[in-house]
Amino acid sequence: MTTAPSSADIETEWTRLANLVPLVRYCLEPRASVEAGRGKPESRPPFNVNASKLLAEINEEVGFYVHVLMDETHDFRVPPTLEGRILAVRDRHGHFLGEDDQSGLDMLSCAETLNSRALGLAAPRPLPVWGGMCEVTNCGGDMLLRPSRGGTKCDRCGASLTAEEWHQMVEQAVSEWVAYKDEIVVALKTCGIKATPKALDHWISRGHITGREVPYLTNEGTVAMRTVFHMDEVIEYAKSRRENRRVAA
Repeated sequence: MTTAPSSADIETEWTRLANLVPLVRYCLEPRASVEAGRGKPESRPPFNVNASKLLAEINEEVGFYVHVLMDETHDFRVPPTLEGRILAVRDRHGHFLGEDDQSGLDMLSCAETLNSRALGLAAPRPLPVWGGMCEVTNCGGDMLLRPSRGGTKCDRCGASLTAEEWHQMVEQAVSEWVAYKDEIVVALKTCGIKATPKALDHWISRGHITGREVPYLTNEGTVAMRTVFHMDEVIEYAKSRRENRRVAA
């Protein structure tokens, strides 16, 4: 048997809803992102569509209770603001609590659902991660990583790459680099290849990958020598190691 909600529960949730309405209005403004400095693309909506839809839904749900109070009572005056109407419904919620428990449950569930969606709308969103310049159409846009779905999408032309296609593109670019030893692990990670500094030391000591000495200018203005590695050789060996582990498994 379903238990009827208490008046205190209903009042708490409807008060919270009134307090969250200004937050939903604030979310109407498009959220800042890494593309903000590029200016607003013409295809970008002038406001947050989800916030607009939620605000309209809150108006509709609250409007239902307001109209019932207008039709069934003689002293109800409709407040001019949405927040005021929500609080007015809260103060008169007893009108909707009949002999059955369903009316109270519906009223509580309505506010709880809207509150949850409002809080989700305002939750911090991770900024897109830059994944290089768009090389699909060469439009000059930025490819932004999409961790939840994998792959990348251009913020200008909308062209997309699957995760596999993007890793292949990155691997091709990285393979043309020369890198210092302390840059190799990060470079491999960019290509989707896992390696540790300890494993790298082992590869070098065993001669699996070889570097060459090149001169460089120190902060003190003197010339010194430092070892650099061709990343195409490093990537090829790292991938062969990975393939051997797969075969062994």
